[in-house]
Amino acid sequence: MSNIYNKYPWAVVLIILLMSSISLGVIFYSFNLGNKMTAKHSVLINAAMEAKLELTIAHLCLEKLTSGDKRVQISQINNNIIQARWYLNAIINGGKNKEGLFLAIDKDLSSIRTNIQEALMLTNDLEKLTYKRLTNISISSPGSASDIKYDAVFDKTILKIDTVESELQNIIAKELMSYLLIRDILMLIIIFINIFVLFSYRTILKFQKDWLLKYFQVEDEKNTLEKLYKELQEAQTIINKYVPLSRTDIHGKITHVNTAMSELTGYKKDELIGKSHKILSLPSEKKELYQEMWSKITSGNIWENEIKNRNKYEEIFWSNLHIHPLFDNDNNIVGYQSLRENITEKKELEYLSSHDNLTSLFNRHHFNEVLKNEVEQYKRYSSNNFSLAILDLDYFKKVNDTYGHQVGDDILIETAHIMNGSIRESDVLARWGGEEFVLLLPHTNKHEAKIVVEKIRTSLENYIFETVGQVTISGGLSEINQGDTSTSLLKRIDDALYKAKDSGRNQVQVIVYS
Repeated sequence: MSNIYNKYPWAVVLIILLMSSISLGVIFYSFNLGNKMTAKHSVLINAAMEAKLELTIAHLCLEKLTSGDKRVQISQINNNIIQARWYLNAIINGGKNKEGLFLAIDKDLSSIRTNIQEALMLTNDLEKLTYKRLTNISISSPGSASDIKYDAVFDKTILKIDTVESELQNIIAKELMSYLLIRDILMLIIIFINIFVLFSYRTILKFQKDWLLKYFQVEDEKNTLEKLYKELQEAQTIINKYVPLSRTDIHGKITHVNTAMSELTGYKKDELIGKSHKILSLPSEKKELYQEMWSKITSGNIWENEIKNRNKYEEIFWSNLHIHPLFDNDNNIVGYQSLRENITEKKELEYLSSHDNLTSLFNRHHFNEVLKNEVEQYKRYSSNNFSLAILDLDYFKKVNDTYGHQVGDDILIETAHIMNGSIRESDVLARWGGEEFVLLLPHTNKHEAKIVVEKIRTSLENYIFETVGQVTISGGLSEINQGDTSTSLLKRIDDALYKAKDSGRNQVQVIVYS
C-alpha cells in the first residue's frame, strides 16, 4: 500500500473518496427504504398513543373533579375526549393537526378498522358516562357505582386501542423483515467497501448507528407499552388481593371469584364456582332484601347495600356490597359482577357503641338518641305520639348481696330475654343502668302502653329463676304531652316508678300531666 501511495498518492486519495461516497450512498438508500416502508404506520401508532393519552388525562381530571378539586375545568375533560376521538378518526380517515399529517390506514386492513370503530363507540360511551358523572357529582365520587362502571368502560377502551397498536406494530415488523433482507445485502457491499475506506470505517458505522436510533424508536415504544402493561398487572394484583370480587351468570351461578373473595368467605375457589351466593346467606335474612336486589340488577341497574353473611366456618361477616350487570356488545345482560368491602369491624364497633355488653339490649346513650328523635318528630307531627316506661327490679341489691354479682348478672340477662319476648317489634328496649330498663312504645297512648308493660311485669312475676326463685319488677309509665322534652318525660316516668315502689312494688304506675 505504501508503494502504491508513493507512486500514485493522488489516485489513492481519489479511491478512498470514491469508496466513501459509494458507501454513504448505499447507507442513505438503506435508511430511506426502511423509512418509507414504516413511516406511515409509525405515525398511526403515534395517533393511537395520543388517543390513549387524551383519554387518560380526561380520566384523571374527572377523578380529581369528582374528588372535590375545583381547579379542574369541565371543558378540559370534554376537550380531551374530543381530541381522543379525532385521533381515532384520523387512523381511519386521515387528517392533519399540529402534530403532523396522518395518512388513512389501508382499506384492506379490515381488522384494524373494525377495532378502531369499536374503540370510537366505547369512547362515545365513555363521553356519555362522563356527562352523567359531571351532572351528578354527588354520587360520582371515586369508589361509587358510577365510578366503577366508568372505570370498566375506560379500561375496555384502552385495551381496544392497545390491540390496534399491537396490530400496527405487527405490520411494521413484517415490513421490516423485507427491509432487513435488502439491508443485509447492502451491508455486505458496505463491508467490502469499508475495507478500502480505512480510518473512515469506524466513523461511518457510528453515523449509521446514530441514524438508525433517530429513525426507529421501536424499542422505546416497546418499553412504554411494557411499563403500561406492568402497571395494569400491578393494579390487577391489588384488586385480586384486597377487593373481594365475584361474577355470576344470569341465573346467579358463580363463574369467577378472586383470591380476596376466597379469603373473606373461607371457601376455596372451586368450592364456590358453580354454586349460588345463597351459600353465604343467613336463614334470618329478610327475603325482601334479595327480591329488591334481583329486581334492580335484572333491570340493568346497580344495587348497593350493607349485607350480613356467614363464612364457611359459620362466622358472621358484614359487607358493603355493590352488584352491577355485565353486558355484551348488543347491550344484553350476560351476568353480574359483585364487589365487596369488608365492614365487619365497623359493624362490630357500631354494635358495641349502641348496645349493653351484658344484656345485648340497647345502651343508655343509644336510647337517648332514639328518645330525642321521637320527641322532635312529635313536635313536628303531633300525631306521632308515644309512651315511655321505666322498669326496675325489686330488691335487686339484696339478690347481689345474698347470691353474688354473678347470679345478679345472670338474672339481668334472663330478665332482658323475658322482656324482649313480651314487647312488640316496633318497641325500643334498653338497659338504663344497674337493674333499670327503659321502654319506648311508638304510636302508643298510655292505655295501650300499660297493657304491654303489664305483660312484662306478669311474665317476670310468673317466671321462676333457678337460684333465687321469683323476682318482681316495678314500673313507671307516661305518655308524651305538648311542651314535653326528653328530660321532663324521663323525670315523669321516674316519679311514677317511685310511686310504684312506695305503693308496695310489683306494680306499674302511670303519671300524666296535662
